[in-house]
Amino acid sequence: MESGEPPKKRRATQPPADRQDGDEASVRWSELPARALEKTLSLLCASDVVSAGQTCRSWRAAAKEPGVWQERDLAYSTVYELMVFMDWPLSNGLRHRDARTFVRVVRFAPCLHWLKTAEVMLPAARKALTNSNIKLFGIEVNGRLAWPAKLLSQKEEGLQEVTLVNPNMGCLLAALRCRDLRSLKMKFCQDKKYTCPVLSKDVRIERQNPLKGLVCDGGAFPEAVSSLMERFGDTLEEVYVSCLPSSAALARCTGLRSLGVNLAPASPEDREQLLAGLHGKQLDFIVFKAVKDWDRHPKEGCKAFRQQLQKFVRSDVRCKMCA
Repeated sequence: MESGEPPKKRRATQPPADRQDGDEASVRWSELPARALEKTLSLLCASDVVSAGQTCRSWRAAAKEPGVWQERDLAYSTVYELMVFMDWPLSNGLRHRDARTFVRVVRFAPCLHWLKTAEVMLPAARKALTNSNIKLFGIEVNGRLAWPAKLLSQKEEGLQEVTLVNPNMGCLLAALRCRDLRSLKMKFCQDKKYTCPVLSKDVRIERQNPLKGLVCDGGAFPEAVSSLMERFGDTLEEVYVSCLPSSAALARCTGLRSLGVNLAPASPEDREQLLAGLHGKQLDFIVFKAVKDWDRHPKEGCKAFRQQLQKFVRSDVRCKMCA
């Protein structure tokens, strides 16, 4: 443009025809129907839902709806990576995968169906979880640590399923004192020094809803399992354990519907113990999860014993080793 010439005026642009004022077909993004927006958000991943909830007030309200989160699971994952330099391994490093996403979701989401923690977590992740108001339906924690017991006490409202990994007495009591708890699962990892705590009869536990399910995997602790069955035998309906509980504990479970145990069908002691505990009961089915001395498992003897147990069940008695 030469000096002295006046600047050219820009023409005023008119909005497109589909965005004219008063046009019923034009809808702003912030004015989308709530149901359609919630349905769309429920199809996104958790991180994208959090990002969408930071767009505007209407989207935040839709992203905060429990229906968007109540079927979602969240896990804090860690992985060991081998640090390599010049083709020489240096050390094993622990990498916290998606820790930032975990913190964002825990701070934003109103509820979750299932939450899984890790043995080693960043302090920011633990702090975000303990300080949040998130409601949980189920959770898995490492029971050997101290902070999961406090977390269970804070999140006990609405918590119905709890999984404990190698729990100590404090964490076990915190889980059992969750008033809405319906199913307790304990995982026993390989640790020769670990011993599952035995629940004492003198411990006071107040509950609002009955405990209906008990699952124990990975280790044989018959005394600890029997103590739980004797304490909550009036309400237990499903028991799947990696040991053979005592006959007194089995007899205490008056409403038992399904049973899974580990035993040696060839052992007269195990057979008598199971028969004594099932006396007078009528279950839906019984399953032998695993058997002792599986490499010498007598299939014919197991079949005969299962036929002997048939009078205690409505359907059949199964053995995973014979299947």
